[in-house]
Amino acid sequence: AGNNGRSRFGEAWLGYDACDAFFFALGQVSVPFGLENWGSSSDTPFMELSMPTNAFAPDYGLGLYAEWHGQIITLAGAIYHPGGAGQR
Repeated sequence: AGNNGRSRFGEAWLGYDACDAFFFALGQVSVPFGLENWGSSSDTPFMELSMPTNAFAPDYGLGLYAEWHGQIITLAGAIYHPGGAGQR
């Protein structure tokens, strides 16, 4: 529950796998910002995330997310409203 007893979503989106390499999502998405946010906390070599990740990384946003998977590299991007759903 969020402030004032209101419920809030972390991630809530509709996704589409265009083919093996492309993925699109629309809704309340996790914003891609560095590898530290994508990895599991059990895989973090240090006790805390780095300062830039804690200071500048956005959490969730309302918008469009796109991802492309290659054999060696993955590219991801998002166009989003940083406040998220239900905020102005």
